[in-house]
Amino acid sequence: SGYWLFYKKTTDASRAKAGEVWRKGVRNKHEGAANNLAWAYCTTQVDGFRDGKAGMKIVAEMGAIEDLNWGYVDTVAACRAASGDFAGAVELQKKVVDQWQKIIAGYANASADIVKQSREVQERLALYEAKKIYIEPLDSQME
Repeated sequence: SGYWLFYKKTTDASRAKAGEVWRKGVRNKHEGAANNLAWAYCTTQVDGFRDGKAGMKIVAEMGAIEDLNWGYVDTVAACRAASGDFAGAVELQKKVVDQWQKIIAGYANASADIVKQSREVQERLALYEAKKIYIEPLDSQME
C-alpha cells in the first residue's frame, strides 16, 4: 500500500511509488487515499515531497468541512498551515481539539494512545497559532 511504501520502506523510489498509489486512489475517489496523500504533502519532513499547495488541491476535493471526520479535518488544517493560511489552520484545528475533548470525556480511563493523540492535536494548534507548520516525525507512523 501507499502507506507502507511511504512510511516503512522510506526510499526515494518507494515514496514516489506511494505518491502514485495515492494519486490513483484519488482519481478513483478513495477518501483514505486522498487524506493520506494530502497529509504526506503537507506534513512530511522529506524535502522535495512536501508541497502545501498540492495538498490543498487534494483536500479541496475531499468535500465540505462539516461532512469530514475529525482526522480529515486535521489534515485540512495541516494543509492550510503548510500553504501559509495559518488563520484557517487555527480555525479548523480548534474544531479538531474540541472533538478530541468530547472523545476523551467519553472515557473513564482513556488509553495512552487516545491521550497521546489528543495531546498531538493540541500541539498542532499551538504550532499554527505561532504561524508554524507541523512536520511529522518519521517515526510517528507506527501502524
